Amino acid sequence: MMPRMDLEAAARTAADQAQPLRSRVAALISAVEGATIHGVALPEAIVDALDDLQLVDAVHASGRANAVCAALYELGPRPDLESSKKRVVRRLIAHGASGISLAGLAIEIGDVQPGARLAVREFEAEVAPRLALERDHVVHAWLSWLSDQPDTAIAIILRQLAGRTSLAGLAAIADPVRHGRIIAMVRSIVGA
Repeated sequence: MMPRMDLEAAARTAADQAQPLRSRVAALISAVEGATIHGVALPEAIVDALDDLQLVDAVHASGRANAVCAALYELGPRPDLESSKKRVVRRLIAHGASGISLAGLAIEIGDVQPGARLAVREFEAEVAPRLALERDHVVHAWLSWLSDQPDTAIAIILRQLAGRTSLAGLAAIADPVRHGRIIAMVRSIVGA
């Protein structure tokens, strides 16, 4: 287990603008992975690190934007982070980052359309090719993620998917108990 002291040191390194950027990127990734793997809270210094858009850009350039998203999720909803979270999420989207976690963060901050576009892109890349597989965990994970979103976001995502995939087929795969809202919305969209 990564000792708490090491997490604190990694978070302080990530936030320290006097450190080389490469070291800060590695430190941020290490702190987020360590906290996530061991189920401990992220050190507060991560907040300062995430405030630095140069660091966020460098983490994204290293192919690890998911570490920034994980940090934002781990820090949870905090009024003192609202403006930073919006700035970071919008920056990642503007720089071409993708993924379902970023889609969820975009929706969470009120950027529903960009979040929906990311969710649809993720669906097309990762989920659609697996729809024919029986009880596929990726399909069901995506449906579970979708069912956790606000109704407005679900409706927008499903409408965007309507021209691209068989919504009726998607509804047929969905679990009526866990994904009932999705099934009802699909039926209203396709008129069934």
